[in-house]
Amino acid sequence: MSNQRNQKMLKQISSSPNQNGDKNQSKQFWLDGVEIHKKYFHDENVLGSFFNVSKTDTLIQNIESLVQNEATSLSQSQLRNLYDKIIRADNLINLKLIRPHLAYSAARLSGKDPYKAKKFLSLIDYMIRELEENQLAAFKRFMEVIVAYHKYYSKVK
Repeated sequence: MSNQRNQKMLKQISSSPNQNGDKNQSKQFWLDGVEIHKKYFHDENVLGSFFNVSKTDTLIQNIESLVQNEATSLSQSQLRNLYDKIIRADNLINLKLIRPHLAYSAARLSGKDPYKAKKFLSLIDYMIRELEENQLAAFKRFMEVIVAYHKYYSKVK
């Protein structure tokens, strides 16, 4: 992901208000996704790593750490509902149409740590924004790993 591309997307977001007309809230949701992505994946091509044997173990460790630290405040049913929608998406357009659902889910969050859950959902939103058609299968695999570790860590706590 190039810095130029991120700047262009940020400009688009800041010029288009969300449903409530609040530009800052929409921009912050996107920025949270960028922040989480950099923290756990160091701006690498995460989905490309699924096809690179030497990077797969590191990627899985990073996903495990992401889920353990950021996603356990999301309920299992919330994550499964999202995962089911992602798995049913048969093309990139259908996957991108899940983004409004992410924003809606983030707005409705409550519970033990809604801010962490919102940041996690913003990462998923960010990744969907950045997806290209040839990465759809890798993104589904990425979500499968997330669901598996989420199930494990939600039972451990």
